[in-house]
Amino acid sequence: MTEAEILWQEGFLTRLQSLEGDQDYQTEFLDPGQLRIAEEALRKYSHLGYTAYGGYGTARRVCLNIFPAQREGGLPPVTAVKIDLTAAGKGTRIAPDQVRGEILRLGILWEELGDLVSLSEKELVFFTLERAARAICRRFTAIGDTPVQCNEVEPAKLLLPAQRCRQVRGSVASLRLDAIISLGFGLSRSRAALVTKRGLVKVNWRAVASPATRLEEGDRILFAGRGELVVDAVTGKTRKGRRALTLTKFS
Repeated sequence: MTEAEILWQEGFLTRLQSLEGDQDYQTEFLDPGQLRIAEEALRKYSHLGYTAYGGYGTARRVCLNIFPAQREGGLPPVTAVKIDLTAAGKGTRIAPDQVRGEILRLGILWEELGDLVSLSEKELVFFTLERAARAICRRFTAIGDTPVQCNEVEPAKLLLPAQRCRQVRGSVASLRLDAIISLGFGLSRSRAALVTKRGLVKVNWRAVASPATRLEEGDRILFAGRGELVVDAVTGKTRKGRRALTLTKFS
């Protein structure tokens, strides 16, 4: 662990220890190293739950919302800013790093910014904290002499570049998390239970450690390093009493 990571870990642990009662604690954007440190620490606080969200399922930089484990917790206040560069002209090229640099020069903090994703040659989307989005939309009007248009967009309404996906159809003994991971990712049931207990799985961006967690249609499973599953439909029972279902697997 680097010196910077040690200092960040100390500050994070101090904040966790100071939480009282029904408080929520929302972090700014964490890089993968900080997220790993945070999740390792949170496994020692069984009274706390958390959601990790960066605006879309495979986001590299995410925020955490930490809350008492006995209740449902919401997502962190992450939104998106769509950046339209069509006024740059046909032959003009503006690199994502230029956009990032211009936004930082406005006084927006790096910790307030998540992933930057290209939608097309002239459109990008920056995932940000809500407070930063308002400032970006108000103040980011040009790159040099080239006008820029910015609009805040709900992340769920964005059409991001297509990920590789395929449908998986099969049946499971029950709608338990470990059974569905086993079907969707081609693991043994015992292996699926193990990776869940190790904290490698989230359901709807919330950390889940119990392989027995029951899922429903629409639930999204995030498996670190392996991709995502969406439970599209539970289509009935087989003649042997198993639950038939359709999943979409993203990788």
